[in-house]
Amino acid sequence: MNAGPSPTSKYAAGSAIVSNRRQNTAQSPARGSPATLIPPGATNFPFHAHAAQWEVYIVISGSGELRAGGTVVAVTAGDSFVCPPGEPHQLKNTSTADLLYYVIADNPPADVITYPDSNKWFVKPQRKSFTMQETDYYANEE
Repeated sequence: MNAGPSPTSKYAAGSAIVSNRRQNTAQSPARGSPATLIPPGATNFPFHAHAAQWEVYIVISGSGELRAGGTVVAVTAGDSFVCPPGEPHQLKNTSTADLLYYVIADNPPADVITYPDSNKWFVKPQRKSFTMQETDYYANEE
């Protein structure tokens, strides 16, 4: 029994693997999920990494750049990529047309998101952002 062709790796960006296997969006696992639109010149979110959440992106139309880890690669309609926990990532629309994509995430009930460019942290489910100052483990405990 042949399960069909496996996705071919177009390139690797950090740990995020970008595939150029074309998606039939009418039969996409994200069907019924709202697609996200990034206008020209904008980003989806600040450069960030999740401690727990996995994300799969499917580019529906347009083109842009995926920044993952220390690498930047071009992405275009039909590309898909996975951003595992711990891998900083950001999607930017570098074209003159809208970039439309689906994101499928496991949405764990608790997660810590770090922002390497600004040294911020975000904690969910509390939905609070903060900066941190390192301290001793037992500080203020006795």
